[in-house]
Amino acid sequence: RCVQETDQQELSNSDKFVGEIGKVPGYEQRIKALQFHHTCQDSFAQLENRIDTLRESFEWLKSHQNIRTVLKYALAIGNYLNGTTNRGGAKGVNIDVIEKLQDFKGNENKKPILMHVLEYCEEKEDKQIVNIHEVYNNLELAAKTPISQLHTDSVSYTHL
Repeated sequence: RCVQETDQQELSNSDKFVGEIGKVPGYEQRIKALQFHHTCQDSFAQLENRIDTLRESFEWLKSHQNIRTVLKYALAIGNYLNGTTNRGGAKGVNIDVIEKLQDFKGNENKKPILMHVLEYCEEKEDKQIVNIHEVYNNLELAAKTPISQLHTDSVSYTHL
């Protein structure tokens, strides 16, 4: 609503200031630009940090052949268990499969399914495959970082 001249005197200094700011041409765009400027640096840093975490996890994953062996067995077991359903016959696994295997418990001894997969791998390969804590520590953050969200965030910044 419009403030009458007589009402101007009753306003506090901060209210008068806001009223005067409203008269500046393009003030809304200027305020939005200032807000963006202050939040942009933090947003870019967070995005870069998440991308670096993924990159480090993938590099670690690529450098450990035994992890590929575990994922190969996990894929084979998953395909066997899923049989002829639409989830069977998969050609690969998502990185978050390790977290899912750690979260789900088997019927025997209430151990995580991941431990069953590791024991099966070690039995078939006749050697210790991996240290589960090392795997989980190196891939936990990557598994919790949705690549689709990173893509959406990075695309939104390129269109600014």
